[in-house]
Amino acid sequence: MSQPRCHKLLLSAAAATRRPSSTAVAAAASSPPRLVSTVTSPTATTALRAHFFLLTRQQYQSHPPSHPHHHHHHYRNLLTTLPRRRPATARTMSTTTPSKLPSTLTGPPVAAYVAPGACQLTSDPTPCRLVSRTAVSETSSVLRFALPQAGLPLNLATCACLLAQSSSIVPGDTTTRPYTPISTNANVGYFDLLVKNYGEQGLMSRHLHEIEIGSTDISFFHIPFNVKLQAPEFKRYKQVLMLIGGTGVTPMIQALHELLGNPANKDIKVTVLYGSRVANDILGQELLDHWAQLHPDQLTVHHVLSHEPDDSPWSGGRGYINRDWIARLFPPTTQQDDGLGVWVCGPPPMYKALCGPRDETEVTGALAELGFAAEQVYKY
Repeated sequence: MSQPRCHKLLLSAAAATRRPSSTAVAAAASSPPRLVSTVTSPTATTALRAHFFLLTRQQYQSHPPSHPHHHHHHYRNLLTTLPRRRPATARTMSTTTPSKLPSTLTGPPVAAYVAPGACQLTSDPTPCRLVSRTAVSETSSVLRFALPQAGLPLNLATCACLLAQSSSIVPGDTTTRPYTPISTNANVGYFDLLVKNYGEQGLMSRHLHEIEIGSTDISFFHIPFNVKLQAPEFKRYKQVLMLIGGTGVTPMIQALHELLGNPANKDIKVTVLYGSRVANDILGQELLDHWAQLHPDQLTVHHVLSHEPDDSPWSGGRGYINRDWIARLFPPTTQQDDGLGVWVCGPPPMYKALCGPRDETEVTGALAELGFAAEQVYKY
């Protein structure tokens, strides 16, 4: 697809991200950590929570919207305001609720690297059938889509994302959003997306939770600037710190498959510092904590919650990811080829507080204060 045509498609993507106030951003940068969290055990509490969510769909909570999967600065530059969405009463929500989590949220890490350029989904939008939708929390689901060539894997590079597109959300317009699959190229004939429903504030995410099983309303395509840091480049790192906010976890799951699943990367230590709002809606928690148990010498996971009620039994971290958290969990840098890398993926205020805007090479914020240089920080 030519760049102008791609830009035309992306012009329809919504700028429906209400930015938190400057006060909230300042709080994220300055609030001290209250507790350091170690790996949270995905045992009885997790199983009970997952079972409860599969049986009951509570009313969606109102969250300040953040769409951390806008993987490239072109998106933000091209976003335009869309007309008001037609009432949701025009459609009926359909959700499958199997008795267990999908395999892509329970299985081991699998390295199945494919170089860029081989993805089954090309620059031409291709309708993909929705096979299933599994509720995994109050607001989030894993959606499985069938590939057009059922006998082949997706063959998406690691790391890279897809673009989802629909013309039935806003009358007379096309809505496009980026999503990173949590499945790998070892999965043949389908791919899985972990999607948080942002309700009225998320045009595509809500639509994905409303369409009927079997629908081919969503088309997917893949273009060159969807390709990010590639797995063969991981070998230059000795330690990686992943700073994650909300749905920014999906690109990191994709990277962790290669980091943990490839024996060649076994000496790379990974620290995940993952910020969410509340304990019952940490996307991919079961998977991350399971992997931390499988690879205790390579992966450590720390959860930090910003809006967890004070009287809850949560014993992990509270507040926002900030300089103090990073300094406590990750070695100081010398910038002398020390093998340290920091990967960031989250909502815009998180970038601003920790490393500077995604579309700027310069590193500012907490990471700059700690001495990290631009070549050590990768903004997903």
